[in-house]
Amino acid sequence: MPVYQGRSSNQTSEPRTIERLLDEWASSYSVGDAEMYTSVFSADFVFVPDASERYLDSDLPHDWDRDYEVMCLAKFHGIAGVDTIDVHTAGISIVEPDSADGDFASGVMKVSMWAHVQAGWVDPDTGEVWAGGGDGEQWLFVRENPDRVRAGEPMWEIFEWREKRDGFPRSPQIIPSWGYGRHYLAEHYGR
Repeated sequence: MPVYQGRSSNQTSEPRTIERLLDEWASSYSVGDAEMYTSVFSADFVFVPDASERYLDSDLPHDWDRDYEVMCLAKFHGIAGVDTIDVHTAGISIVEPDSADGDFASGVMKVSMWAHVQAGWVDPDTGEVWAGGGDGEQWLFVRENPDRVRAGEPMWEIFEWREKRDGFPRSPQIIPSWGYGRHYLAEHYGR
């Protein structure tokens, strides 16, 4: 299971394949590299939280775009005392989307995986150590952008990110999804 952690992102001049995109997505999130994190998403990016969490929290934005996603990253990393943010992925599958996923143009690929994010921080007032996390099935819909080239090859970008929790064995109140966790921490604790 890949684990992304540390304080430096994996910037490279290698072509951005789908696998490289996933590495840059997870590592830039882990270290709070807003420039690289922004670059993994297309300009028309949207995040679609699981419907069960929209039911639990009507404040989840309906227009969760690239700007909101990057703002959540910045606020999350701006929480006082944040020490570590680790991203764990497993069961990665890269396939063509089927009709149940929607009507996508040719060349689009669907990346399906389970992901868990774990954060640790120290409360600056009390010194108490806190840990929190979120997980769920992630579906990233990706495509090449011929207008962005690295090492002579078009770069892959994430244009839609869906999170699915149907049938998840734990209550969202106990273990939130990654999406809900990003939103909640950014809105309630971030600066």
